[in-house]
Amino acid sequence: MLFDLEPKSKREDLFGRDNEVNAIVNFIRSKSRFLAIYGIRRVGKTSVLRVALNEASIPYCYIDARMLENDFTKRRLYQLISNYLTELSIKWRLEKPLGISQGQFGGA
Repeated sequence: MLFDLEPKSKREDLFGRDNEVNAIVNFIRSKSRFLAIYGIRRVGKTSVLRVALNEASIPYCYIDARMLENDFTKRRLYQLISNYLTELSIKWRLEKPLGISQGQFGGA
């Protein structure tokens, strides 16, 4: 799709962000513990991160904070994490026997 407001998850959907994606993938693979991505709204921070996570070929949990829906409590955050881990567990049990690698999991 040429123009879509939703965050991207594939490199071919990004334009001119190869350096940023490569830097994040290298950072993730270096086993570093903290990464902060910041900038003004609507410049592609989420897209760059999602592409890098997919290319790093590691399992990950991506939670969109907008899903907290003005309920910024620990309980709501834990609920989102629990829901994602349940989803990931189901995918792992279904896909692992088929030989699909964990790096192919995506989160939303």
